[in-house]
Amino acid sequence: MQQQQNPDLQAEQQQQQQSNQPARASNQKSSFVQSVPFYLTDFHDRNYTDDDLIGDLEADLARYSEADQVERELADKRQQVQQAKQSWQQVQQAKQSLQQQKASTVSVERRRRVQQRQVSHAETRTAAKRLAEAYRLATLLHFLKVEMSREGEAKILEAAVSEELGCRHRPYFTLWITGVHVILFAVSLLMFGIVTPGINTVVHQDKIVKDRHNFKVKMCTIDYPNFLIGPRLPDLVRLGAKYGPCMRRYSSLYRDVLDRLRLDEAASGCCIHNDGSACYQSDMADCPEHLGTWLKWDNASRGPDGRLSGPVCGADPRTCDQPLSLLGGGVSVWADDVTRWPACQRQTPLAPVPGELNHLACPVSARPCCFGLIGECAIVSRLRCQQLRGFYHPDSQLCSQVNCLADACGMLGFSNLQQPNQFYRLATSQFLHAGLATLLVTLLHHGFYLRRLERLAGWRRTACLYFGCGLSGCLLSAIALPAAVDVGPAAAQVGSLAAVLVEYITAWPYVESRVKSTALLLLCLLILLLLGVSPWLDLFSSVGGFVAAVCCALPACCPT
Repeated sequence: MQQQQNPDLQAEQQQQQQSNQPARASNQKSSFVQSVPFYLTDFHDRNYTDDDLIGDLEADLARYSEADQVERELADKRQQVQQAKQSWQQVQQAKQSLQQQKASTVSVERRRRVQQRQVSHAETRTAAKRLAEAYRLATLLHFLKVEMSREGEAKILEAAVSEELGCRHRPYFTLWITGVHVILFAVSLLMFGIVTPGINTVVHQDKIVKDRHNFKVKMCTIDYPNFLIGPRLPDLVRLGAKYGPCMRRYSSLYRDVLDRLRLDEAASGCCIHNDGSACYQSDMADCPEHLGTWLKWDNASRGPDGRLSGPVCGADPRTCDQPLSLLGGGVSVWADDVTRWPACQRQTPLAPVPGELNHLACPVSARPCCFGLIGECAIVSRLRCQQLRGFYHPDSQLCSQVNCLADACGMLGFSNLQQPNQFYRLATSQFLHAGLATLLVTLLHHGFYLRRLERLAGWRRTACLYFGCGLSGCLLSAIALPAAVDVGPAAAQVGSLAAVLVEYITAWPYVESRVKSTALLLLCLLILLLLGVSPWLDLFSSVGGFVAAVCCALPACCPT
């Protein structure tokens, strides 16, 4: 019975279990959901079973395990990178230490080589200096034809040194300065020609010309010859010779010459020919009574606005529009002094009134002419001015309206007409020559002395010595003899010869035939100094060049 009931009971129990299974499953589901974390709460949207949820969890765990594995791999790689960085730093440190060791080794080696090079350079400089001194001494002695104590020693030494040094110094400066002298002398002859050679003054009977009276007369000119066969003195001054009045203002020249000319011109008047053929500015003595009438304003017959100075032939304040004259007491550039009158640039002609404007109606036959060296001026005709080899001013009426000293000096003129400032003549005068004779002396000096001196000292030192001695000599001459005209490189020539003399004195212990060589040098110096007493040359210039050369050459030849 029990065995028969058991199957029935089992069947009922199975039915009850089947009926109760959903409730039990729901109870199990609710209990499991409570144990799931909150980030898996999306199960509310679906009905998960335990298998589904377990599968999802296993998939999540698998992904988590893969992430852990990737993280471990990343950690391993980071560790490897860190180790690689450490190894790279170690390599860099080793490299730096190696470079430091190498640099220290190279620096030590470099210092050693630099020291060796410095020692070798010092030895080379010492040897070169000794060789140069020997070369200079040998060339100087051979140049002076001096026999040394041993036969042929100078020539052997010169040959050895020349072979060692070669042609180190070539006479470039000598060739250049010689060419400049020749070219400038040729240009001066083309511009002004050659004056008649001689010593005494020469009077030339020129052709018949018209004077300021419009008369045909035969006039003579006085010419000062140049025994050196060259241009005239005024022409040399215009070319750039050393001349004191062109370089600075001399009060004695203005006081004794130029100011007196102005005073004479202030008392001048207009000389009018009776036939009206000519008129010119002059004083009463130069106006012939039987030919013309001399007009002069005075207290009896005053000029415009009560003027006493004047009149002037061809000029009047009443007829000039530029610059305008303000009559009646106004401020005007036309003062009561004809020497302060300006040159009228534009005139308005007026009808001549007898006794008042007759000096404007007549033809002016003479104008200012500048000639000579000190700024002399005269009212002469154009042809007469050409005979005097002067500068004719056809647009001026009075000598006070022109600057004859600026015309005499020429060159670039004056920045201030009352203050001469052509100081560059100290340099330009060294390139000019008074004549063919001085040019030949210069060529001989350059060929025999200056060329040898340049081979000894080089072109830079030779040029500095040449121009320095020339400037020193011209400066001394300008101070001692300001009114003398000086041209030529005499100071530079004497200076270069003095440098050779100083070199010869330093080689005096090696000289055997001293009489011959000393006589040669002294003869050359004497010739150059004697040329200094001739016209157009200056002894002070030669002395200044000699002193400057000695002062420059002694420290170089006698080092401390």
